[in-house]
Amino acid sequence: MSINVSDLLDEDGKVDRSEIKSLTNEMHSVGTSVDATMCRRLRRVIGETDQQAIEVADAFDIGATTVRNHIAGECRHGDAHPTYTYDRRAGAWVIDE
Repeated sequence: MSINVSDLLDEDGKVDRSEIKSLTNEMHSVGTSVDATMCRRLRRVIGETDQQAIEVADAFDIGATTVRNHIAGECRHGDAHPTYTYDRRAGAWVIDE
C-alpha cells in the first residue's frame, strides 16, 4: 500500500491522528461500514453546520478520512446529495457545483 504524506494531514495542515487510525484499521480490515443513508447524513451535516470533518467523525464514531471521502463523493453512494470540497482559504467545506 502506497501512502501520500499529504493524506495524513487535516484541513489545517496538521497531522491527522484519525487518518493514521483509519489507515491502520484499513490495513487490518477493521472499521465502521458507511452505507448510503449514513453517507447522506454526513453530507447533510457538513452542508448545514460549520463543523470540520474531525468533529463529524467523532460524532459518528468513524475516521475523519472516511468522512472526508464520503463528503467529497469519493464513495459508491452516488450523488443523491451534493458533494463538498474543502476550501483552505475559507476554512470551510463548500458545495461542489
